[in-house]
Amino acid sequence: MEIVKDLAERQTLEHNTLLGTPQLENSVVTFSGKHNILYCEENVRLVDSKISFWGNNSVVFLSQNKHDYYLNVGIYNNSICYFGKNNYINGQLGIILSEQKHFFVGNDGLFSFDCWVRTADPHIVYNSQTGKRINASKSVFLGDHVWIGQHAFLLKGTTIGSGSIVGAMALVAGKTIGSNTSYGGNPAKKLADNVFFTRDVVHTYMKKDTKKHAIFSGDDYIYRFSEGETLSFKQIERRISQCASAEDRLEYLRELGKNPAKNRFFIQESKPLSLPQKIKRKVKRKLKQVKNR
Repeated sequence: MEIVKDLAERQTLEHNTLLGTPQLENSVVTFSGKHNILYCEENVRLVDSKISFWGNNSVVFLSQNKHDYYLNVGIYNNSICYFGKNNYINGQLGIILSEQKHFFVGNDGLFSFDCWVRTADPHIVYNSQTGKRINASKSVFLGDHVWIGQHAFLLKGTTIGSGSIVGAMALVAGKTIGSNTSYGGNPAKKLADNVFFTRDVVHTYMKKDTKKHAIFSGDDYIYRFSEGETLSFKQIERRISQCASAEDRLEYLRELGKNPAKNRFFIQESKPLSLPQKIKRKVKRKLKQVKNR
């Protein structure tokens, strides 16, 4: 095991790599495996944080940030944990990355108190009739300028497009959340379409401030599909899986981070199924279950 609590201790690393010059304040980086990389751009400050590499060949990528990082990361084999630029984390953000899956978040996000991200259930669940596993692990992807409310849980397979909001206490499990929508509840359901948020904080507002901010003019935080600009998270994950080593994953993430396109992580939310479509899908699913018996 290799442990870094002070930047000078990275000189003792033999089997893992810490790149950059992060400030470590009451923070510890633990490497229990080999060939892992913690990569930090300029102006990275880890406060009250734990980053634990429990496997091999994984990458934690922390982009430059005008805010402090408060992280509790447990990452296993062949996974990536990527933070874009200037994400604000209000209290420790918990992340557990299992079974070669990933967590990815773009730029300018907001994370409230005590939020959690998990890519797997800790134990395997099987169908009692077929014996087949039914709880596959999946990556979690977030776009740019997302707001995750207090005590929210983002579980395996969650994908959130740029400009969206997840409310406090929400449990999001395997949903695809389109850009500029808000979700809340347990399980999370759509609350509104065509919304956006700003980083303004209303705590100290007086009447004049409330009146001043009654209308926001501009489309700074409205995201749209753009041909040749919008990327697919499925394509990103496929590309990551093609990387043969942690060094290859790091190089790909560095290039991806240089993409300045506003609409790069736009997601068009699929329309709800009509009743005939729901019935057709249900019948098809039943036929498949019978066939697999």
